[in-house]
Amino acid sequence: MVHQISAGLRQPEIAVIVFTLSYFSGISLGYYLSDRISLTKHGKFFPLFLYLQMFLFLFVQSASRFIYDYFTLLANADTGDIVSYLTIFIVLFIGGTSIYAVFLPAFIENSRNDLKKFYSIEIFGSIIGLLLIIPLMQLSFLALIVLYLLCYLTIMRLLQIKRSYLFVAVLISFIYVLGYGKIDRITSEYFYRSKYGNNYIKSIIDMRDTPYQRIDVADIGGGEKMLALNGRRQFAQGSHFNYSYFVAEYPSTLFEKPGVCVLGCGSMSTVGRINNKAKSFTIVDIDKEVFNVSMKYFQKYNHLSDLHNWTFVEDDAKHFIANTDRQFDLILHDIPPGKSRQTALTYTKEFFALVKTKLKNRGIFSISSLTPLNSNSNYGKRMIATLLNVFRNCFAIQYKNSVFFYGCSDNFKLPDSKVLRRLIVHPSNKNCEMLTQKNLETQVYGAEIITIGNVGDLIFE
Repeated sequence: MVHQISAGLRQPEIAVIVFTLSYFSGISLGYYLSDRISLTKHGKFFPLFLYLQMFLFLFVQSASRFIYDYFTLLANADTGDIVSYLTIFIVLFIGGTSIYAVFLPAFIENSRNDLKKFYSIEIFGSIIGLLLIIPLMQLSFLALIVLYLLCYLTIMRLLQIKRSYLFVAVLISFIYVLGYGKIDRITSEYFYRSKYGNNYIKSIIDMRDTPYQRIDVADIGGGEKMLALNGRRQFAQGSHFNYSYFVAEYPSTLFEKPGVCVLGCGSMSTVGRINNKAKSFTIVDIDKEVFNVSMKYFQKYNHLSDLHNWTFVEDDAKHFIANTDRQFDLILHDIPPGKSRQTALTYTKEFFALVKTKLKNRGIFSISSLTPLNSNSNYGKRMIATLLNVFRNCFAIQYKNSVFFYGCSDNFKLPDSKVLRRLIVHPSNKNCEMLTQKNLETQVYGAEIITIGNVGDLIFE
């Protein structure tokens, strides 16, 4: 459920906070009310609550991705977020906690069977459930849902719910599991069409849930595909033409045959942009399913089937950079914006300092800020200020609202800005502005450096 809410909010950290507050609020209320409700009311309301919780759980699995957008559209800009979070809190409060905790003590006290042993291992069962999440997610996301439903039905049986009620619950579970793929596809298409327009999204052709994120591939017509990670568009043809040129192809022209390390794969269009002009590619991503999806749907852009000079490393970018003995001519940062701790840590001073140690004597680290330096958000300014703190030998190119930063090894003797300007081979090169280190320092003066200690400010900005 946290996984689906994360995709809906597109803010994993906030999703975890909302879910945690909801869960423990429900548990606390359950234990408070448990001995304050008469046995007669227990018998009337218990089956109702069980059905309500099952409905909300199944509903959230399918509908969470557009709950946030829907309520944000209903409310005005000042209260949209609050209404959305409050709605999700209430849904999780009822559907995501052990609501049967309200009724369980009375069942134990009045039952002739020994239910105490089941009650006493409730916490132990929760721990076991958490440990099962990762291996089951490796198998399939549907396996998690099946396990949940089996546990839920088992609880209903142990609490001696009427067989007719239990039969209905089994029937609902069976129908949902059989139709899960179709339900997921329908709600996914609704979500992306409401976000990007009916004319843009033709259909959803692939949906995958991994322990790390939700992956969707949409058909956008004309033989083109869109890649989305956790509800955010990560790749589409038009949006990545400029990005892949400035992040990958342009800095590669400063080398004859660079050894390239790509941190984060996505569609891997950056690899295809450099193509066979590189000596080798080392592609690093913690989620192999993203790599598999890109190999299947985005060969047109990454050309990996035609290249034989690449290797894929299934690893966290931070762990890889910290532990590899290799050094590279060109390191590309192709990781999504820092809206979760996992990704935000790759925008810190500590991470950039590690990256610098993996550059050869004439090496370049390429990274983009898609947030304008003159915007109200400090995201872009803080990122560039952090990079300037680590890379004292650098330059950047500003194209429209994006800044593409190139941090160089201390021993890399850069050509002057006029030569660097002439190396830009782009249809709109007249709209490109070269930014020297002094230009950048002036624009980001006073911006706070991003560190591991304050990275939370970046996530919630």
